[in-house]
Amino acid sequence: MCSSAAVSGLYQDSSATSGSVTYSIVGTQGELFVLAITPGLVSAGTGAVSAGNTFSVTTAQGTTISGSVPATAPTALAAVAPG
Repeated sequence: MCSSAAVSGLYQDSSATSGSVTYSIVGTQGELFVLAITPGLVSAGTGAVSAGNTFSVTTAQGTTISGSVPATAPTALAAVAPG
């Protein structure tokens, strides 16, 4: 788990092509809440950001939301794979 406050904050990743948006909230100890909204799916889950600033969360619906939180950029990069 990431233990640095350097990546804590609210992040957004969106795609104008697919109409999807992902919001990630990262806490100061690397804890993570992620919400994915696509035209056919709304799914959320919790997890942790790894030491490499990456994450992978499987939601209760079986959807996997994975991505990374660049320490130098204001947006997270995420991919959503429906289960």
